[in-house]
Amino acid sequence: MAAMLTLAEAAQKVGLHRSNLLRAIKAGRISGTRDDSGVWQVDAAELVRVYGDLRSATLQPAQTDAVLELKLEHAEQRIRDLTRRAERAERDADDMRDLLKRFALPAPSAPHQPTQPIAQPAQPERSSGGMAPVHSTAPDRRTGWWRWMVRATG
Repeated sequence: MAAMLTLAEAAQKVGLHRSNLLRAIKAGRISGTRDDSGVWQVDAAELVRVYGDLRSATLQPAQTDAVLELKLEHAEQRIRDLTRRAERAERDADDMRDLLKRFALPAPSAPHQPTQPIAQPAQPERSSGGMAPVHSTAPDRRTGWWRWMVRATG
């Protein structure tokens, strides 16, 4: 009598996941039976017929050490390249900040003074008992921010 394997053991022998092997059984590509407790059993000879030689119980590495070393070397090179690109981007950002600081307008320390003085209206004389007028001097003529920006930049 041939050796009967559980679904998990059979999947490990052929290198598949349990669900893939069960799908093959249900599709009829492999014959399998259920025992009295409901556990799937697969004949080892059936596995050899469909999948060829079986793997040993220990897991075999999917890739050789040389392939893994090449992949590691490639990954390290990619990390070095990306690090250089990040450093270059940081330097470019610093250069842009310096450039913006050079071209930035100085912050006005005093309110903008118009180029031509505004004529002040004559002050009415105050009487001793009366109140002073609400607007004793002409209000400061304010310039909009856009016009100020145009004048300041030339």
